[in-house]
Amino acid sequence: PLSHSLRPRSGTARRAGRTMFLCCGVGGGHTRTPANSLPPPPEMSAYAQITHHLWSDPAEVVEPLHPDKHAPGTHSELVKAAAARPKRHFIAKLHGDGSSDLTGALDMARGSLLRVCSVDIAAIMGYNKTAPKDERIEVGDFVMSVQGVESTAPKAAELLRRAGDVELEVRCPSFVQIRLEKRGLPLGLDLSFHMSSTSLVVAKVCDKGAVAVRNKDVEVEERIRVGDFIISANGEFGSAIKMQAEILRSETLELEVCRPSVL
Repeated sequence: PLSHSLRPRSGTARRAGRTMFLCCGVGGGHTRTPANSLPPPPEMSAYAQITHHLWSDPAEVVEPLHPDKHAPGTHSELVKAAAARPKRHFIAKLHGDGSSDLTGALDMARGSLLRVCSVDIAAIMGYNKTAPKDERIEVGDFVMSVQGVESTAPKAAELLRRAGDVELEVRCPSFVQIRLEKRGLPLGLDLSFHMSSTSLVVAKVCDKGAVAVRNKDVEVEERIRVGDFIISANGEFGSAIKMQAEILRSETLELEVCRPSVL
């Protein structure tokens, strides 16, 4: 049923979008019915219908409803700059007025860490003006906790939506380049994302599929794993919708994956 392939997760509204869930292959014994054989469920929002449309016909790419939130510069320049920085792990003390919503600066999916996708929020800009260079919040950094609450917890997002003075535990990213040949197999990943996201979060690696086959043949550090953020697919970046379409349509994938660095 379609609900196995693509489903809104209730109670996780962020700005105008919802957390969406996309399974790109068969795994765990489920059988997926092609989405183009089913109409969009009536309760799905316009955002969900756009994703359903892409699932049905990935050759048609719908423009993202939110602008690219990456900092200036090409994607490769951003990644190179981030990788060249020393490893960083610090506490950032941001000041807000109690009504600031910091979630607009973050990529988030239910149960995942939070990833900085913009530093153009007043509280972050104010912090970065006075912070030491190696403790400035940068695009691509991970927020590990909010006020001591692990950022995977729903409470962390609530703290960020009505932020006054808030402490963020920040860690820099590490990057893995992934080349993947599907060879006629389903991808075998469950991907979770908000419609306004700039990345796709790996929610599950299925037992069967192209990813499972590849993971058996590479070192542990080079495997795709739960919690990874896919930030580029065959050069497409900045839009979860566009990356999703590229992943669905392509037999050969060049993926850029990031995760918190190991200190």
